[in-house]
Amino acid sequence: QKPWAALPVERVARLAGRRAAAIAALWRALSPAVAPDLLAEYGALTHTLVRMELTGIAVDRDVLAGADAAFAAIEAELGDDIARLAGHPFNINSSKQLGDVLFGELGLPVASHTKTGWSTSIEALERIEHAHPIVGLVLRWRGLRRLRDSWLAALARSVDVDGRVHARFHPARSFSGHLVTTHPDLTRVPGRTPEMQRIRRAFVAAPGWQLLSVDYHQLGLYVLAHLTRDPALVEPLSQRADLHALTAAAVLDRPVAALTADDRQLGKVVNFATFAGQGASALALALGVPAADARQLIARFDARYAQVRAFQDEQLRLARDRGYVITLAGRRWPIGGLASLDPQALSYAERPARPA
Repeated sequence: QKPWAALPVERVARLAGRRAAAIAALWRALSPAVAPDLLAEYGALTHTLVRMELTGIAVDRDVLAGADAAFAAIEAELGDDIARLAGHPFNINSSKQLGDVLFGELGLPVASHTKTGWSTSIEALERIEHAHPIVGLVLRWRGLRRLRDSWLAALARSVDVDGRVHARFHPARSFSGHLVTTHPDLTRVPGRTPEMQRIRRAFVAAPGWQLLSVDYHQLGLYVLAHLTRDPALVEPLSQRADLHALTAAAVLDRPVAALTADDRQLGKVVNFATFAGQGASALALALGVPAADARQLIARFDARYAQVRAFQDEQLRLARDRGYVITLAGRRWPIGGLASLDPQALSYAERPARPA
């Protein structure tokens, strides 16, 4: 109970030694059993990531500046079009003013509410995009503003004096096993729209070198095929067939030759959503269809990839019994909440358990 400064030096030394011994014993008792080969793997990965951080990736500042100027011009044009459709100019970035225009003046349907009134979030506006031309313009204006603020400006600030971005890598921070990067988060550089792809083109390679882009969703399909040995998944991937088209044909009950580009996109969404363990509600929201239709799509998906679903169900059962899943490399990923009596908490725990 006495302050350390009031104790004799010899007494402090004995207490410190006992404390260190107790901490070491507690660490040995609570630390997980990690195989030596996994420790060696983590050590090698750490050295690799350190070299990656020190090397960095080159970014062309001129490309960023050109993209920012182009986006600013498009944003101004969109602002003029939005003001014309509204009948007067207003602050598009103001949720209150935007809500007054959309729901008060134009009388558009309200998709969702907040505590203070109607919601003007991106998710809410996407649900009423077809109600009026102004909604699509507002969504595009917001997208460009977010790209300029969150990516162009932030990325430009991250470029070091050597013309490279030296992001930090965190191998143990992600539950899924993907590398997490910060300052900036390079794994989230957008690329879905032409404007987003323009930002990606700012990352360049030195003469004689090339950049390789890998879709980890697509890579995940190959890992899943390796684990499940499902012929419906293995054979198309080994033959480099269009898996998204095959899934679309199965869930829509149509010949592949009769599919449209939108049908294939539906197959792609269904593939990644259901392989990752999403339910009917999430799939319905992603596709913009009723939940009943989403459940029917999932049922047809499960019928085609029965071996995949059986594998995932078995892994989920094992995770409930053990409290963790075992990865291909032998890692143990703990998953909490699988024994919860709360349906919402249980659903939240099951979602990451399937892809893990």
